[in-house]
Amino acid sequence: GAAGPAWRAGVLDLCARAARGRDVWLAACLRSTFVAVEKRWRRNLVYDLVRVPWRGPRTVAVELDAEGHPVRLDVWAAPEVPPAGTVPVLSLARTTGDAFELVLHDRSPATATLPERVVPLRIGFVFNPRIVECPIHQDDSAALNLCVKDYYHQVWIGLPLPAELPSSRGEFEAEFCVTKEDIVMYNSSLGFKSTSAAPMDFGTVIAWKGLVGALFAKDVNVNLLDLVHMSHQYDVRRRDWDRRFCVGDAIRSSSRVQEVRHVPAGVEITVRAELASTTGAYAGVGPLMVITSSFLVRSAPRDACTAFSRRSWTLEVRLTSQTDAEVLEARPWFHRCPGESLRPGDVLLFDLERAMTREAGGGTGSEEEPRYSVTVRGEVSAPAGGAVVARVLYEGSGVRGDPVEAFL
Repeated sequence: GAAGPAWRAGVLDLCARAARGRDVWLAACLRSTFVAVEKRWRRNLVYDLVRVPWRGPRTVAVELDAEGHPVRLDVWAAPEVPPAGTVPVLSLARTTGDAFELVLHDRSPATATLPERVVPLRIGFVFNPRIVECPIHQDDSAALNLCVKDYYHQVWIGLPLPAELPSSRGEFEAEFCVTKEDIVMYNSSLGFKSTSAAPMDFGTVIAWKGLVGALFAKDVNVNLLDLVHMSHQYDVRRRDWDRRFCVGDAIRSSSRVQEVRHVPAGVEITVRAELASTTGAYAGVGPLMVITSSFLVRSAPRDACTAFSRRSWTLEVRLTSQTDAEVLEARPWFHRCPGESLRPGDVLLFDLERAMTREAGGGTGSEEEPRYSVTVRGEVSAPAGGAVVARVLYEGSGVRGDPVEAFL
């Protein structure tokens, strides 16, 4: 039937007929406003889906077992039940015992590398009639998060979620060869007419697999249905580059999580991708550009993932006296190279990389005094000659900040 009061009346009538049998799981699922997820109540997705106004006709079919109990409900976006083999928009099906599963079939549009396809999102439930106030229990957060990750991995990457997930501390690399079809599709969406080159922000398409790869990490235990893509930042590294991607360009993207931060709204994840050419005049000369992308997972619990940050920076330090040189050399993390010496007036260039991970329950427990595990490593060179005169290596735990940066 069409969307509106008639459809909702039909849903309520279906609930009433299902409730007259001994097995009322379907009626409870269609009627319950909330479901239990671990120790919290959350809005029932099924309740909203069967009541939301749709465009066009809908048809519902309920499959009964030999005793007349409902075992499956299918909804099609069609005026009648389609031929066998047609995938419904959504299905509710009993699996084993009191367990049942919601399957949403989403039609993912074709891209330059992937055909149009139907991607399922599966969410498990259990019917518990002893808890009258909330008889429908949804999968725990960890199981739900994996199901949602599998759905988005198929939508964005085109493959099922792998059994072995990477760590957010690793690198996510991808290769991309720009084709004419890529250029035409991208430019036409922006109203541009060129068929041979795309503007700089086409780099988002090139680096997309690496940028979103971090969201599938095993230690980022969040529900991607709550994901908000906040911002992109583009940083051009080659001044002689014309800021265009052309047909035939082969680009390698290397992405790393820069920061996972707990904020009042949830968890904020920042990913940094370097795009480098592997062919032509810019092959092997470093990144053409860097993309920094920020994501927010709304209402994610603080224990969903460990807060950490990763930073690379360069700092110039001038030794104004012999005391400065002696105090610097006395630092346990400063390792002077054999044959090198420090003198008053020297200018040193510290090229450093730092990783900070917030320790669970570290310190006094106060939010104002978190404790971290910190690793800082890098090289120290003399800008005049460029020779490496020392190396930096610091590893510590239970600290309140970066002692290397604080000292310098």
